Order: sequence, then structure tokens, then C-alpha cells
Amino acid sequence: MKQGINKVANSGRKLWLIAAVVLLSVFYLYTLYLATQPKVSLSYRLYYLEGKTLFWQGDSKMIYRPGQIMNFVTPSPFLSRKGWSDEISTDGVTLEGKGGLYFGLAQKVKGLKATVWLESPKPGAVIKVSLESGWTHTIRLANKGSQVLTFDLPGAYLKAAPNQLNFLSFTANQVLNFRSLQMKAE
Repeated sequence: MKQGINKVANSGRKLWLIAAVVLLSVFYLYTLYLATQPKVSLSYRLYYLEGKTLFWQGDSKMIYRPGQIMNFVTPSPFLSRKGWSDEISTDGVTLEGKGGLYFGLAQKVKGLKATVWLESPKPGAVIKVSLESGWTHTIRLANKGSQVLTFDLPGAYLKAAPNQLNFLSFTANQVLNFRSLQMKAE
């Protein structure tokens, strides 16, 4: 009789062990699925998951409203991680080599007229401005000191969808300090 009770008890323990292994397996498979399919905001994805932006400032939608001034004397969520120094000063943020800005547009525009305020420590800086979608423009600075650059971004090269970002890049042959940027709709 004792053997029968022991067999029943052992089979009950085995059943609980199998059930625990199955439940833990399902839990870990679900956790792996969630890790591969995160449902997070675009700004979170760019900063934490893809490492593309330099600063995190909460869940912004990364939408640029034409006319808004991007001030670079404070951390800006639009700045790319590459090319920019992570130290912000009253002179702005320093660009070495190639850096850029990620921004979305809420609606289609004919174009944007961009104005950039920057500081050039030496004369003769050459800045190549480009959009990821193919447009490029080169600007040569004759003087050192404070500069105001203006250029037009054609609407045909700009994406206007909530989840599609534009990447405006700046490539410079010397170190420059960017103070701010403003883009107005044309």
C-alpha cells in the first residue's frame, strides 16, 4: 500500500515539476518576444534602443514645428549622437566632423528656409549641409566669429509623416559651435 501511495506522490511531484517548467518556458518566450517587439515612443527608440540621439528629454514626438527655434545652448532632443560634443555651453554645442538633426514634420511643406546661428573660431570653414534623401548644399565661411547661415531645404526632399524622420546633416572641415537653428515654412 505504501508503494502505491509513494508512486502517486512521485507522479504528482513530476506533474508539478513539468507544469512549472512549461509555465517558466512560456513566460521566458513571451519576455523574449516583448524584447524583440518593443512598443516605445520614437524618441525613446532613437535614444535608448538605437543610440542615434545625443540627449533624452522625455517622450517628445520629435516633431519640428516650422518657425520654432532649436536652441543648442541647452540639450536638444533633435541632435544626433555622432559629431556633436555632449557638453553644452553658452557658445552652443560643438560640431566636429559630421553631425546632424533628426526631426519629423507634421504636414507636407513646399520647403523650409533654414537659418543657423553659429560661431567659427577660424576663417575658411567649409560646411556641407545635406538631407538623407539626397539634397546637398555647400557653404564657405570667409570670416571667423559669429555667423548667420541661410539656406533653403526643398520640400520634395522632406518627409512629412509622424513616424518618418528627416536627417539634416552638417559636415565641417573644422570645429564649429552651433547656437541655434530655425526653419520657416515657405
